[in-house]
Amino acid sequence: VINMELLTQQKYNDFSANFAKNNQQSNINAPINYNNKEEKKLMTKLKAHNFFKLINIIGTKKRQGDIIGFFPPIAGNTNTEQKERTLHDVFKGKGRKYHNEKVFFDTAISWQKLDALAEENTDDFEALLANHLDNNTISALLIMAWNGTSRAVDSNFSDNPLLQDVKKGLLQKIREESPNNVLSSVKIGKGQAHLTTDSAIKAALNKIPEAYAKSGELIAICGRDIISNHPIKFDESNLQNRVIYSQQQIGGLRAINVPYFPDNTILITPLNNLSLYYQTGTMRRLLRNESQKDRIENYFSMNLDFIIENNESAVLIENITFEDAN
Repeated sequence: VINMELLTQQKYNDFSANFAKNNQQSNINAPINYNNKEEKKLMTKLKAHNFFKLINIIGTKKRQGDIIGFFPPIAGNTNTEQKERTLHDVFKGKGRKYHNEKVFFDTAISWQKLDALAEENTDDFEALLANHLDNNTISALLIMAWNGTSRAVDSNFSDNPLLQDVKKGLLQKIREESPNNVLSSVKIGKGQAHLTTDSAIKAALNKIPEAYAKSGELIAICGRDIISNHPIKFDESNLQNRVIYSQQQIGGLRAINVPYFPDNTILITPLNNLSLYYQTGTMRRLLRNESQKDRIENYFSMNLDFIIENNESAVLIENITFEDAN
């Protein structure tokens, strides 16, 4: 028989009570809606993440609406003595919508793990437990961003350990919305269409309009197996959420690797072309101490979507293989 230690029980009760109090709610046994202050705390953690701080995190009041889009640079001349100046509507994203859909981030923590947390971190238990729950949410968002391919009514974690069936991610959005900008089953090697990774990237750049291709903002997000062939550097102070940077350009572009990004894949895009949308006021959490299962249960949900702001400035190279032709 496993029993939660008395110290752990007291600390967990304090955590639950303080969480409810911070959200101006008194019933700790009911689902608690995040207030604006608590919602901002989670978003602050998200925006401090080594990758998410590089892209757009956009809070919306509506469940569905127009995306922010992308504004390319434009300039020109007009002989105003003969005609009026002409405005050019160059907004990229017109008519495209975000669809914030509810996603569940439900986890369980055993009493044994809580006991260890309370015993080893007596003064920081509440902060550590909160970080554990929030970090799980942030990691799940990153996994979905790169690996989500569909949205099932009932997702199956056993069959889809990379959350493929929870929410369509950024790469899937390119496959569906801009299939001409997807290069698949690319072979690199002697006698192939591309001798090196550099030449494959340079060829892919031809699919991006010149104004974007020469902007200096494009970056190559590479699978681990691709970037490992180049000298790298990373922030050793945060190994859990590290972004690996290539010390050499690949195909004339700065290159990085991000956790959970698929192997044998390269995404070419400006980082400010990638967005996570979330609907404000939709974060909800229920904490339950389940004695019949010797664990606490965390039920958390929020409405969100992943968006490529301008499909023209993103190219996906996937299913890359390295092999010489016979």
